[in-house]
Amino acid sequence: MRFPSAALLSLLCGAALPVPGWSQHVNEREPNDSFATATPTAAADTLVGVIGHLYDRDLFAINLPGAIRLTVDRSAANWRVEVVVFDSGGAELSQLLDIEGTTVDLPVLRAGRYYIQLSVFDQDDPSATDGATDFAYRIGLSTQPEPVGPGDPTTPVFRNSAAGLARPGAGDANDLWGYSAQGAVTRLSPDGSVTVLAQQLAPSEYDGPYGAPYTLDRSAHVLVPGGLRVDDQIRSFIWRIAIDSGASTVFTSGDFYPSRLNVAVGRDGDVWIGPAARVANRITTDSMYVWRLSPLGDPLDSVNVSGLYLEAIALSPAGDLYASGASGVFRLVDHTVRRVIAPVREELHQILFDRDGYVYVVKGSGWNRRLSLYDPGMALVADTFAHLPLAWSGDGEGQVLFAFDRAGNPNGRLLAQDASLGFVELNPSGVRAPGVRLPDLLRVSFAGNDSAEVGEPYSAQLQLEAAPAATQWSVVSGALPPGVVLGEATGALAGSPRVAGWYTVGVRAHSGARYGFARVTMVVAPGSVSVEDAQNALLGGPALSPQNAQLLDQIGNRNGRFDVGDLRAYLRLLGRLAASRN
Repeated sequence: MRFPSAALLSLLCGAALPVPGWSQHVNEREPNDSFATATPTAAADTLVGVIGHLYDRDLFAINLPGAIRLTVDRSAANWRVEVVVFDSGGAELSQLLDIEGTTVDLPVLRAGRYYIQLSVFDQDDPSATDGATDFAYRIGLSTQPEPVGPGDPTTPVFRNSAAGLARPGAGDANDLWGYSAQGAVTRLSPDGSVTVLAQQLAPSEYDGPYGAPYTLDRSAHVLVPGGLRVDDQIRSFIWRIAIDSGASTVFTSGDFYPSRLNVAVGRDGDVWIGPAARVANRITTDSMYVWRLSPLGDPLDSVNVSGLYLEAIALSPAGDLYASGASGVFRLVDHTVRRVIAPVREELHQILFDRDGYVYVVKGSGWNRRLSLYDPGMALVADTFAHLPLAWSGDGEGQVLFAFDRAGNPNGRLLAQDASLGFVELNPSGVRAPGVRLPDLLRVSFAGNDSAEVGEPYSAQLQLEAAPAATQWSVVSGALPPGVVLGEATGALAGSPRVAGWYTVGVRAHSGARYGFARVTMVVAPGSVSVEDAQNALLGGPALSPQNAQLLDQIGNRNGRFDVGDLRAYLRLLGRLAASRN
């Protein structure tokens, strides 16, 4: 069940019977429908009163010492009362869920004056009163000590600026990226301003997935899931959005699991997404996979995660892939899935690595959500590192993330999203290290011709610009034309192609701790296409074969048909026409 994000701490509960040991009954004193007129109460009292009508409300004021857990005791009743708790400044805290049982409790970490507001839940819904003709209540309060972690207490940030957003991603300049259910990507700035970067990334009838936007390899792009109508069907896509212009291109398509899609980017620029049954043209059965794609969206590899019920994925500083969910935290390396953290009495949710390989794990649900800290060997350091605001894990909310400064470096700020889709910052003095800084991908330059002819010598040169050390080259997707090879130490493409065709390959460069990536396309023309046949085809003579027409079009302007521009490109390839000055 999910509540409107506008109400920030709302608890559905029934009228409760007094419990032995409570000190006294506190009867409401009218008027008490404002903070100024709230009826004073204490932490061991029973609140007694009557809601006068559907739109009435009663407020009680209570002083709490901090580092305690406030318990509200309830039992079945013939109507449902909504309980909203406010802090001393009159700001609503966060939202609670009506769970089964007789008690719901709330951690209160800061000392101060709090206000408890009682009213009829969902007054406009007749079923909310369950046939009640009066709205009397008896609600018991009690407290117990609550452990405080190094990351406590949290401080609200970006308040009221993130309404309607889901699955935030951290960006540069202390900005956050948010994605709304209406298919818009927005930038949330520290001053609270909201800038719409791209809109209409999903049709109105699109129903997921809503994943976490992520700044792609710090190349001024954001990856975000969405949908597109294709041939009267809604298909899932991941969009690549340019931060400077908002222009969108398709990064990849596939069949994605609604509300569970996650994105992680590695030091080599590769992008991991999942869980998903299919990406691009890689089709599986009903199994779920985490997919590895190149920086430009080419499928490279996948890991079967069926049966793990994953909620999140993350990459360690060493580049190892980890995944988390209800059944634990898993390390996914070399197609081997090994559980490294097992759940104990509660589900595990998101994971997040800091710079040194320590891992934060989100645990629990409701008001028992907290952040635990483990060392790089996955040994528990602090079971309660910090209390987290309420969020509905699995519904695309409640993310925990590091922020970055204007230079693109993690600045040590650790943020968490609450159920209102606002954010809180964990206590900076307790955060042991900043997040992982992903270096920019270096640019790969190409010198040479991207067209070749069967049987003729061919050469071109790839170079990694600003390489800090010797460069190793490899083809990671696609295949070069038979007869052409890539020099692993030189970046040279050389040989005599043996088979005509259009070849697209993904090439990775690795130099020290830096990487580069490029997509190279080569068109190999068949030697049997004569210039005379090509000219005659344009002048109304016999048409070229479909294969030859397509190949010459790929050599030329690639507009889907053979025309004079393609002939000019072919003549230049054969050395019969001077190279274009453009």
